[in-house]
Amino acid sequence: MWWIMLVELAIRNFMSFKEETIFSMERSNIDKDTLKDNFISEGNLNILKSAIILGPNASGKTNLIQALHFMKWMVKRSRNFDRKQKIKIFPFKLDPDFREGTPISFKVKFLVNKNIFDYSMELEKTENSETEYNFVICTESLSKNDEKIFYRNRKEFEFNAKSSRNLRTISEVILDNSLLLSAYGSNEAPELEEPYRWFDEKLIVTFDDQLERKYLIENYFRSNDFKEYLHKNLISSDLGEITRFEIEEKEIDLKIPEKIPEEIRELILNDRKYLFKSFHKDTENDIIEFDFEMEESKGTQKFILLMGYIFDMIRNDRILVMDELENSLHPELMRMIFHLVNKKNSRAQIISTSHSYSLLQYVNNRDEEIFRRDQIWFTRKKQDMSSQLYSLINIGGIRKDLRIFKAYFDGRLEALPNIKLIENAQE
Repeated sequence: MWWIMLVELAIRNFMSFKEETIFSMERSNIDKDTLKDNFISEGNLNILKSAIILGPNASGKTNLIQALHFMKWMVKRSRNFDRKQKIKIFPFKLDPDFREGTPISFKVKFLVNKNIFDYSMELEKTENSETEYNFVICTESLSKNDEKIFYRNRKEFEFNAKSSRNLRTISEVILDNSLLLSAYGSNEAPELEEPYRWFDEKLIVTFDDQLERKYLIENYFRSNDFKEYLHKNLISSDLGEITRFEIEEKEIDLKIPEKIPEEIRELILNDRKYLFKSFHKDTENDIIEFDFEMEESKGTQKFILLMGYIFDMIRNDRILVMDELENSLHPELMRMIFHLVNKKNSRAQIISTSHSYSLLQYVNNRDEEIFRRDQIWFTRKKQDMSSQLYSLINIGGIRKDLRIFKAYFDGRLEALPNIKLIENAQE
């Protein structure tokens, strides 16, 4: 079986992450026989299907998601940059050495079919305003199964003997603020196809509901299988006895000023183009139509929107990286979503930040165990105000029979918010 998976992300000097920080989806050898459906095996790799990142507000959880979002954006967009392109990217600002003289570094390892790719980029700012930077690419590298495809040191490139002529030609004209991998979007270089498509098509990073709406709408109109999938999960989720869900495409005559950018115009039109409807049985078993976005709860809306993602992930082997999955969502529905992803035949992968510490009750729980210990990560702020990321599996003294949920609130996992209430504020 072939797989599309994130294996590892490493970042340095990016936003609140100062020192090199590694997030790994590789299964730990500790508890290796626990919940075997929660990971896949490919060669020497055992890769987890899901992970949750917990931590207090402002501890760095979202910045980790931002790192993958930035990498994806650079791979897709930097081929279109001009020489003076400014971007919003921020180093760790609370240490002068990192703020001014240290490159911003990203490394990612991922699996495409049976091939393991390692890709990295380092950026160095040249000029800056308060919000945006001019920058250059210091280094960029790509390897496949430990064999170098290319290595870049500023304007100098190294290739292996098998590299295509097209790849070498592209490197001669690439700007110093554009990624060579990004050039695949407008040029043919066969060795770049799989890694480029991994970023472009397989890695989905989202922070809001707009992308969720897009996936739900596309899957609804494209696939009868999705309608059946959605219906089955609505029944099993017991969401207010919704009998069915529909999306109606409607014609609109909306005049948008010409000065509005085309991409904004498209967003406005797409947002107004569809009517979401849900249906319930009344006390006499008659079917009653509801305005989905006005009359259903936020949790119900969130769950149905997420079904578009989950179906697409499982059907098309995608990786969903999401900030705050639980937004408006009941913990039981979160548990259900992770159960869908972790099940034996699932080919999906999901990574999300969360404040829903109730998920910890499904770790080390013989009655209902959903997560392995290596699927749980925490962030916290260190004394220098940089972020630290660590896995539950690496915390000492965590026995297999320890109730993780209770241990967290006892402060044993070191990821509680440090809140100091100020009394007598009026004095």
